[in-house]
Amino acid sequence: DQREIKQLCSILSEGRFGSKVFNRLDDLEDGLNRSDSLAAILDVDSFPMNNRIIRILKDSFPQLNIFCTSHRRLHPELEDSLSRHICA
Repeated sequence: DQREIKQLCSILSEGRFGSKVFNRLDDLEDGLNRSDSLAAILDVDSFPMNNRIIRILKDSFPQLNIFCTSHRRLHPELEDSLSRHICA
């Protein structure tokens, strides 16, 4: 949702954090390769997400803190990632 993306970017900029929006996982990986990002906020409702994708992302960028947003409260398909790789 573009409105929510703008709101989140605005909140981050108030705290003096930069933000970049990537609409595809490949674009995110390319962006992470070109920067020293400390965190990624993934909207797990936007595209199919699973434990394997999260694990590969964390293995490729071990310093990265991964946060997720979703309209759903539960994500059984991400149970392993939630216990090992996702911060919140």
